[in-house]
Amino acid sequence: MNNIEEITAKIEARLTELGGDAQETKSSLDALGAQFEEMQHGFDQVRAARVAGPTGPQFETPGSRLIKENREDLALLGRVKSLTFKLEGGLFPTSRDASGLETKTTITSGTVGSSTPGILVPQRVPGIVSKPRRRLTLRDVLPSRPTEGSAVEFVRENVFTNAASPQVEASDKDESALTFEIVAETVRTLAHWLPATKQVLDDFQELARFVDGTLMYGLKLVEEQEILTGSGTGQHLSGLVTDATAYAGTYDAANDNQLDKLRHALTELEVADEQPDFIVLNPVNYRAIQGLKTEDSGTANTGAYLAADPLGGVIAVPTLWGLPVVATNTLSAGNFLVGSSMRAEIHDRQEAVIEISTEHSDYFIKNMVAIRCEERIALTTYRATGFVYGTF
Repeated sequence: MNNIEEITAKIEARLTELGGDAQETKSSLDALGAQFEEMQHGFDQVRAARVAGPTGPQFETPGSRLIKENREDLALLGRVKSLTFKLEGGLFPTSRDASGLETKTTITSGTVGSSTPGILVPQRVPGIVSKPRRRLTLRDVLPSRPTEGSAVEFVRENVFTNAASPQVEASDKDESALTFEIVAETVRTLAHWLPATKQVLDDFQELARFVDGTLMYGLKLVEEQEILTGSGTGQHLSGLVTDATAYAGTYDAANDNQLDKLRHALTELEVADEQPDFIVLNPVNYRAIQGLKTEDSGTANTGAYLAADPLGGVIAVPTLWGLPVVATNTLSAGNFLVGSSMRAEIHDRQEAVIEISTEHSDYFIKNMVAIRCEERIALTTYRATGFVYGTF
């Protein structure tokens, strides 16, 4: 019995109790009941419209079927720890446990998968993690200036015969002699490139930035190698090590350590009237020097460190014998270079640039691009006597 019938029955009973005209009352009640039923029908249509939505009836999802078909079971949720509902249509394989309740295949991250083609979306850390990259600092040691030519020439003093001496009054003065030579260094091009599709660079902006940074790093890495150890043959620069004066070992003594060798090399430069102001070492040798200790009763690996307290903080600029140290893997372990920064100079004809073009082979048709990174530089070593290169 619905609500309208219950109300009608109550009204009829009350009117009969009051002694009214039952037939007239029934007619009035029938008319009233018809109105109530019409209203109820209107309410039902409104509810149906809200459920169906503006585009008509919607697809019945497994979730809605689960609730509609298991209303009585839902009431048990407050009294049991877990409950399995049956979904008609066999969406998942079913079985029954010892209590008779149906069980389903466990849904795990492995069953739904992640990324493509799964439905779980992992968190992506922004950026691309690069391989270890060398700290490049050698260019910071030497002066540099721009150039506009394809070669750089400089005039170097060749031979100076100094005849200056105390002179006798009214006598002929001694004559000195001075000759010069012109030295030229050719501007060299350092470059490399990578192919890529236009689509991937458009769709993956982080990759485009990473490619640019990697190409630039690769170019600067080769630049440092050329400045320090370039052979001077072919298209190579003539590097500082190639042009440097060989370590003579004039002041070597028995049981010299690496720190002593560097002191002797500095002495050789100073005896040649040069003014050393930097040292280049491999990190292995620099750390070995940092690890030198005072001897304690002749026992190895004891005593205090000769360098600053290792627990006292990080030194911003590494130094040895009062000079800044360039610690770089560009120089092989076991070698050293000491020099004067005013005895060499970098000349930039074209600073490092990155250019992108489709004008290569059939790249335009294939929607591919060539990414080129290049620079043009020359290195002039004004005096070989300003550098000493040796081994420990």
